[in-house]
Amino acid sequence: MQDNERLSGQNRLIDDFGAYFESIGFQPIAGRIIGLLSVSDREELSFDDIINRLKISKGSASVVLRRLVAECRVAVVESGRRHYYKLNQQNLFELLDEFERMCDSVRYLLNTTIDLKTDKESSNAKYFNQIINTIDRYKTNMATMRQAVQTI
Repeated sequence: MQDNERLSGQNRLIDDFGAYFESIGFQPIAGRIIGLLSVSDREELSFDDIINRLKISKGSASVVLRRLVAECRVAVVESGRRHYYKLNQQNLFELLDEFERMCDSVRYLLNTTIDLKTDKESSNAKYFNQIINTIDRYKTNMATMRQAVQTI
């Protein structure tokens, strides 16, 4: 793959990270920073590297980076007077736990919605039950996979 193709692919992926983060309630800039730190050939980037590559304001970058550091998604590495940022490589199970908590919240909302409906056989209720069943299967499979990984 040519460098310009790779760079173009990286930029698309960075934007995809931004769109994903926005879809789960975060600022798109936070996702784009995570995407950049994920796909960059250098694993530690300076503040200037980040704002120049993403073409974002210093103020926006500063606010979002502080939040990402506070949430332990990004780590700060100090080198002399300069700060560098890198992904905080969380334990895989911490990330999965976070995802499972989101699934549990969705499951609760859908279950409560069904409970409060008069017609529990309505099209929406059936659809919500399919989602709940999918979440339950995911959690069962994830528990099995966790046990397999922990025994290795």
